[in-house]
Amino acid sequence: MVDEKNEIISAQVILPSQGGKKNDSDTLVTSQNISDFIPTPAAVRKAQGFFRDMGFTVENTVGTSFSISATVATFEKALQTRIRKIEHKGFEFVHVGGHGSSELQKSSHALFPAGIVEAVLFMDPPDFGPGDFSME
Repeated sequence: MVDEKNEIISAQVILPSQGGKKNDSDTLVTSQNISDFIPTPAAVRKAQGFFRDMGFTVENTVGTSFSISATVATFEKALQTRIRKIEHKGFEFVHVGGHGSSELQKSSHALFPAGIVEAVLFMDPPDFGPGDFSME
């Protein structure tokens, strides 16, 4: 059995748009307005550099986000939070009071340089496939 604190996990970092628009479920993103949602190249470099400096492996940006990977221990130390494994669901951030969610608590965003991150979230594993998606 792998020590859970040494298990490598990944999360998505959602970047703010250069136009300040929020990409929420009420907004239809089209070819006419996609540029309103894309982060600036400088913002991408700053955010990726920040996470790299904190010990994360940083992947290329796709659209408005990029993936970060590290051990559970690195996530907890760098983001000053606790993480727990949810059977058949992946991981979640543990918030004050013990409840958890896939999104890093907004109060933790104070750790980031101003305006570089919209959200950090764990994505649920797919509902199909072998069921073991560990990176070990």
